[in-house]
Amino acid sequence: MAKKSILTPDFRSEIIQGRQDAFNIANTIKRAILDSKAQSDSIAYKFVGENDYQTCKNLYNYIRHNIRYKKEQSSLQTAKTLGRILFDKNSGNDCKHFTIISCSILRSLKIPCIMRLISQNFYSVEPTHIYCVANVNGNDVILDACISEFDKEANYKYKYDIKF
Repeated sequence: MAKKSILTPDFRSEIIQGRQDAFNIANTIKRAILDSKAQSDSIAYKFVGENDYQTCKNLYNYIRHNIRYKKEQSSLQTAKTLGRILFDKNSGNDCKHFTIISCSILRSLKIPCIMRLISQNFYSVEPTHIYCVANVNGNDVILDACISEFDKEANYKYKYDIKF
């Protein structure tokens, strides 16, 4: 019998229950990050650079070039553990899943980070996008693989930061 890898997913995605608003989604993402600790601890070393900023860049580049983006339906939002996201890397993940990868790995490497939710709509405070923000030497470092440049942030009207 083959030994099961710690990264082997359990083949379940958690459908976000109740009102699928940004804050319910963020709470479920937070739980997925915490549930991914053992998985992220086992692979985090692969992203280590010469300093924390380079480590963040390595992680961003991996996600940007290896995990396929596909927006989920607004009525069917999911959260996945790290192992499941890596298993599904070619079949589609969105900003929630990119955030789970980033925050999980950074937490394993003891690099402080938060989740940032933003609204780009001038007329609505309801967030429509989420990404990871690391704190490196007192500076924000943006890990948003939906943006084509590392450490760049989308324009927004409203933001909400969620700490762990």
